[in-house]
Amino acid sequence: MILKPGFSFCTELSDRLMNETLILRCLPLKPGFNLFDMLFPELKEKRFGYVNMNEAAKAWFAKYPEPIVSENPLLDPATCQAMMNEVHAELGIDVSYGGWLEDRSTLWRGSYLDEAKIYLHLGVDVNAPAGTAVAVDRHAEVIRVDDDTPLVGGWGNRVILRLRDEPIVLIYAHLAKGVVCKVGDQLAAGDVFAKLGASSENGYWMPHVHVQAVEQKYFDDLLQTGQLDVLDGYGSQEERKLLAHRFPDPMHFIQLDS
Repeated sequence: MILKPGFSFCTELSDRLMNETLILRCLPLKPGFNLFDMLFPELKEKRFGYVNMNEAAKAWFAKYPEPIVSENPLLDPATCQAMMNEVHAELGIDVSYGGWLEDRSTLWRGSYLDEAKIYLHLGVDVNAPAGTAVAVDRHAEVIRVDDDTPLVGGWGNRVILRLRDEPIVLIYAHLAKGVVCKVGDQLAAGDVFAKLGASSENGYWMPHVHVQAVEQKYFDDLLQTGQLDVLDGYGSQEERKLLAHRFPDPMHFIQLDS
C-alpha cells in the first residue's frame, strides 16, 4: 500500500467478535512512503497492518471453541496460518507485523514456552508468504549463519548481522535454506540475503520472519563465554525491564523506507 505524502497515517481496526483492538499504527509519512520498501522489496504494493497475534488468538478461540482436552490447535503451522489468513481478510490487509514485548501466553499455550513461562516476545514478526525475499535495510556485517532444523520451536535458518552504525546485532530467523550470504560478508542497504522459510525449514512455525535486536555488548559476552545457545525469542514478564534493555525494539533499527 503506497500512502499519500503529507499525512499522518493512523489506522485502528477492531476485531468484530471480541471488540479487541488488533491494529493500531501511527506513522509520519514521506512522499512515496511504503512500510516494506527496504526490507521486503517484493511487497511494495501490498497492504499492511499491525496485528497483536495474542489478541487474534483469543478471538479465534472464541469463534471456534475447542474441546478442553485437546492441545492448542494453533501450534500446527497450517492452522495458525488459517487464523492469520482470516484476520488479514477481515482487516483488508495482505501482510501483518508486530509483536515486540507482546504477551503470547494464549497464542502459544501448550508449547515449550509453558515450562519456563517465557511468553514475552522479544522481537518483531512479519507474517508474509514463504519464499518472500528479505533485504538488509542498512550497512551490516554477517557474523553468523546457522540452522537448528529439525528442532520444533527453534530458530530454523538464522542470519545474524552486526550493524555498522549502531552498537546493535540483528537476528533474522525462520528463514529458508540456502541463504545468499556467509560470515564476513559486508551487506549494503538493499542487498537481498535470504528468503522466508516454509514450516518444514523454519522451526515448524507458520511462514514469517522474526527480527530481534540484541545489545552488542550482551551479545559479545554470550559469544565469548560460549553461551550463545541461551538466546531465545521469548522471555519472562518478571524480567521485562532487563529484557527490554538487552533486546530493544527492532523497529528503532530498521529503516523502513528507502
